[in-house]
Amino acid sequence: MVGANDVMDADRYESLFTKGKEQDRRTAFAHFHPAKDPLTGELDFDAPFVAIAEKTLEGKDAWYFTQAKFENRYRSKPPKLRNYLQYTFSRLKDLEHQEAGVYFIESDDRNWVCFNSGLQDRHSADLCCIFEKYQGANTAPVSDWVYKGTETGRTQVFRLHFGLRLPKLAWFSNDSRDYYSIRITAWTRKCLTTCLIGQRSVPVFLRMRQTNL
Repeated sequence: MVGANDVMDADRYESLFTKGKEQDRRTAFAHFHPAKDPLTGELDFDAPFVAIAEKTLEGKDAWYFTQAKFENRYRSKPPKLRNYLQYTFSRLKDLEHQEAGVYFIESDDRNWVCFNSGLQDRHSADLCCIFEKYQGANTAPVSDWVYKGTETGRTQVFRLHFGLRLPKLAWFSNDSRDYYSIRITAWTRKCLTTCLIGQRSVPVFLRMRQTNL
């Protein structure tokens, strides 16, 4: 577990969130709290990811596969958003080696951390995922951080913890030949998102998202 005075080291984590029950929770960066049904007591582990999808420019439905043969491969929903976040987190870890302290921004007391998800809200503002350091007394293996929400840099809750400091966006190439000369519109972005199948397609979407050609 991360100590009170320890600098956050993202490289120690295998994934953003656990990929399955067999994974040691200490190797996952954060825990995403499920929503609890007030009547049945059932836990909805998809709820925090659905909430993120609903905030995006593309809208919730864009993060599901339209063809059942792809959608049915994944028990956890929305599948494309989960893949996207895992891949983005992995890339951000690599970038931290090149330029430390700008892709993961910590609060002054080091109890909060955020990163740029690469997603945008309906006003085309970047959405940052925010996490709080786990403060519980659980003796079982747990993730060091707890997901608290997704906010833009202009919101009060973001500035309360991080001020005007904004985390850098993940990038995947410095070679101009890797970029596509098309203009990214809301319609184009939605089409691209709909076409994503698994993690291999995510870098293409991110390159186009960043260049905004």
